[in-house]
Amino acid sequence: MQPDLKLLLVRHGRAEANRPWTFLGRTDSPLSASGLAQSEALAAALAQVEITAVYTSPLQRAWQTAGIIAAPHGLRPIADGRLIEQDFGIWEGLSLEEIKVQFAADVAAWQQDARQHGPTGGENLDQLAARVSDFCNDVRQLHAAATVLVVAHGAVLNTLLCCLLNTPLSWLWSYRLDTGAVAEVELHGQRATLTRLQQVIAC
Repeated sequence: MQPDLKLLLVRHGRAEANRPWTFLGRTDSPLSASGLAQSEALAAALAQVEITAVYTSPLQRAWQTAGIIAAPHGLRPIADGRLIEQDFGIWEGLSLEEIKVQFAADVAAWQQDARQHGPTGGENLDQLAARVSDFCNDVRQLHAAATVLVVAHGAVLNTLLCCLLNTPLSWLWSYRLDTGAVAEVELHGQRATLTRLQQVIAC
């Protein structure tokens, strides 16, 4: 059965500022050399897919990834601010160990209920879910029976997957989307199906 909409959800290639267990949100870091290679690999893997539109977070690491993938299709990415990474407030750029020391009470509240308690001065999951759901609703209205590619960030895409697949937001990190990964979701009315979750070869 032809889906109402097929979404290709791509996490941007590795950025220069990507560090394990460090909060990289709104910092506008460009792709690293390995991130550029990941994006080229994604472009090759998706070159034969008929893509109608490409939407992206406005941050450099996503915009660059989207541009590389869109080029073989003759498309120009459309930047949408609703796809920008979660606002991590004053945790931005810090490691998990650092925030546990500096913001112990806030970390405890966040770990207990991230839907209501976001990072200190940042955005909680309910706020993030509201904006990504709003984006998805608009895409469904604009691109019926089409394939749309979305390039964004880890927290954004995992939240979007939770919303689409009716997964509790508390299970946010049950989906593993490394940099350069692609998830494919088909939408049929109010039902969504995850049809692919693929990590590209590390570069």
